[in-house]
Amino acid sequence: MEHAGEPLRQAVAAGVESMVRLDGRRAGARIRARKTPDVRGFASAPKRLNARRGWRHPVGGNYDVWVTQVGRPGWFDDTLRPLRPRLRAAAARVLDDRARRISRRS
Repeated sequence: MEHAGEPLRQAVAAGVESMVRLDGRRAGARIRARKTPDVRGFASAPKRLNARRGWRHPVGGNYDVWVTQVGRPGWFDDTLRPLRPRLRAAAARVLDDRARRISRRS
């Protein structure tokens, strides 16, 4: 069924961001998917697409008939798992670079 507006997968992908913190107790790298409030009212699309319990929605816009739809559990996790070694190596390069910069100042 066709929907007006941005496709769900495209909207979720546009909200994915990586973050790196080098200080404090929360030092590390994270990949985060922002909420998608403007995509057909489906604010938690990233979370629901990755969840086993899925989400509920009206059928064809008919709010008298609702169904539960289940995405593919691990939708994000399975996609990122093969990239883990490359992501870790990239994070290690950043940390090594920072360590070299700090040691030059001493």
